[in-house]
Amino acid sequence: MGTRRQFLRSVTAACGGCLGVEQLAPTWWHTVAAAAAANTTGRRLVVIELEGGNDGLNTIVPFTDDLYYKARPSLGIMPDQVLKLNDQLGMHPAMKPWQKFWDAGQLAIVENCGYPNPNRSHFESMDIWHAGQLDSIVPAGWLGRAADNAAAGELCYVGEGAVPHALSRRLRAVPSLGRLADLKLLPDAADVLAATAAAGDDLAAAVAVRLQSARDLSARLPMPKEEPNPAAQGGNELADRLGVIRALLEQDQPFRIYYTSLGGFDTHAAQANSHENLWEDVSTGVAGFLDGLKASKLSEGVAVFLFSEFGRRVHENGSVGTDHGAAAPVFLLGDGVKGGLQGGLPNLADLDDDDLRYQIDFRDVYATLLTDWLSVDPVNVLGPREKKLTLFG
Repeated sequence: MGTRRQFLRSVTAACGGCLGVEQLAPTWWHTVAAAAAANTTGRRLVVIELEGGNDGLNTIVPFTDDLYYKARPSLGIMPDQVLKLNDQLGMHPAMKPWQKFWDAGQLAIVENCGYPNPNRSHFESMDIWHAGQLDSIVPAGWLGRAADNAAAGELCYVGEGAVPHALSRRLRAVPSLGRLADLKLLPDAADVLAATAAAGDDLAAAVAVRLQSARDLSARLPMPKEEPNPAAQGGNELADRLGVIRALLEQDQPFRIYYTSLGGFDTHAAQANSHENLWEDVSTGVAGFLDGLKASKLSEGVAVFLFSEFGRRVHENGSVGTDHGAAAPVFLLGDGVKGGLQGGLPNLADLDDDDLRYQIDFRDVYATLLTDWLSVDPVNVLGPREKKLTLFG
């Protein structure tokens, strides 16, 4: 019989490469196999990262503030265009699909969210948000620490490229997939294992049990006949990824925290059209995801959290775009969310080097998500936090 490494290579090939590097294959199978026995009831958190620095002022618009229109003579969104939240703030018109969640009290907007001494580097600021600490040099991300230290449950990344640092763990690898087809097993996978298990290999027998669970899951998941290519077809990449998450939720997989992202928010030039298109994708993608979960009677146990590494500068630049800024809004949607605005109005008369000053520390938002939604003590994850928000009710 071949070596253990050769065996794992043959199994990985038979599975169509869906397991990633061969060393991680047993971890993935263990996680999938656990779904049948694990108590997977409970709340789920879906985290969406808006990559590049979302322009918060043109997302939640202070439409009664003359300073906003003076700072943005070309980019300012007119009062008759915004979707009014109250007498002073309104959503970007592309966010119309979210209006029903606001009206139902299921959309919370935390304005002026950030951290002290903001960093305008994409990489360093995102590292801080991923770490959940101002010292971004930490071996595990905030969600990974929650899973390792506080029994927050299993994590899953849906997207391309490396698993984000927010999910990095000390105790085990985090499963990652880009599409449902990544979980599809090739027809000869069972033959490979059957032949090996017949030889009496304990490793093969153990993996065969887990592979059967993976085969069962693969058979249940709705595999498309052809994989969509959102970039080529002008489709909604975020909606496709949320569709993968929805399918896994509907199959009651053991993941409590799902993470995905959408890029393109670094709008230095000609911002208006690109920002509108991005928010059309985000708002329709999230709305469709939540509507689908409601139809599956799963929406009560799922909350969706959206954030970006920073906002944009208050003043538009010479290229009719905006440059890297600081504080910005974050968003939370779901049946269990207590809707409303928190964090106060953007104060355009008191800026910090042309940036909005933060009023809400993002770590307090994280602490509230951990405490009130995932029932996790945040102290071992984030350290002591004095301020608590009201995001669920």
